[in-house]
Amino acid sequence: MVPVLSSSEEFSEFDLLTRHLWPKFGDIYDYNLNGGEVSVDPQEWTAELKKAVRDYLLNELPDDVAPYLFDLDAGTLKNAAAKHVAVDVLITEAEPWEVAIKVQQAAVKAVPTLDELIGHLSDWPSEDERADTEEWLLEHANDDVLKGLVDNLAKDPVKDPFTFSLYGLTHEHQPFELLAKWHQAMGAAPSDLTDAEWELIVPFLPIGGNNALARTEEGQARLRQLVNGMLYRYHYGTGWTEVPRHYGDYSELTTRYANYKRVQVFRRMLAGLANTPGAERLVEWLRHIEATRGSRR
Repeated sequence: MVPVLSSSEEFSEFDLLTRHLWPKFGDIYDYNLNGGEVSVDPQEWTAELKKAVRDYLLNELPDDVAPYLFDLDAGTLKNAAAKHVAVDVLITEAEPWEVAIKVQQAAVKAVPTLDELIGHLSDWPSEDERADTEEWLLEHANDDVLKGLVDNLAKDPVKDPFTFSLYGLTHEHQPFELLAKWHQAMGAAPSDLTDAEWELIVPFLPIGGNNALARTEEGQARLRQLVNGMLYRYHYGTGWTEVPRHYGDYSELTTRYANYKRVQVFRRMLAGLANTPGAERLVEWLRHIEATRGSRR
């Protein structure tokens, strides 16, 4: 039996049009939602429904979603006549439920980064999140990047990224695994230190004894990656073993982190950067470390 949804909150956050129409029209995908028997017959156009959809697309659709929905650039969509034509074409060529799906897909594509889309997920709550991720990757990753992701995550390299495909990426791997490989394919992760932040913390890093790594340019680059690995773990709430390997292996990261805590490197950083402009993100991280001094967090 098809489940009866009790409110618009049960739709995805990206189901913008569906949620908007719910109070007046109910489930756009199911005409008989409020009837005695549940069916899966989608609603058809009525004059009232068409007006409601048209008004939403013209006046309430988020500006960042519109280009993905109409396949037009933002500049063109600022022209009222052009936008009216695009809306009319969409409504004429698609059924109500199809328009709702197109809006949902456009909203997913409009998410700026993969981190914002799935960075908060420890696993896949449902097929919806997997489908959203696949939709986003199709929009934002070129063939070379997709093939790189597939080759890195698949047991055996494949020639066609769409063979093992996006389905395999989201069904064989958890979000954090996919994110880690995405960062490797695309470069710096959002959690990585900026050049300005790195300059702020360098004076606090030990350079003697076992910490001689920081003395050379090559050593500093390696040390920066290790610190980036620590930040990645904090930013995404992962375990040490889930930090991408290009930051350093498990033992290297945990050993340096433990040593820095033991000799109070993080505490000195916090004291020195607490009121420094541009160090706000670092201070938040360092305060978290100090709040968990009795653990390996």
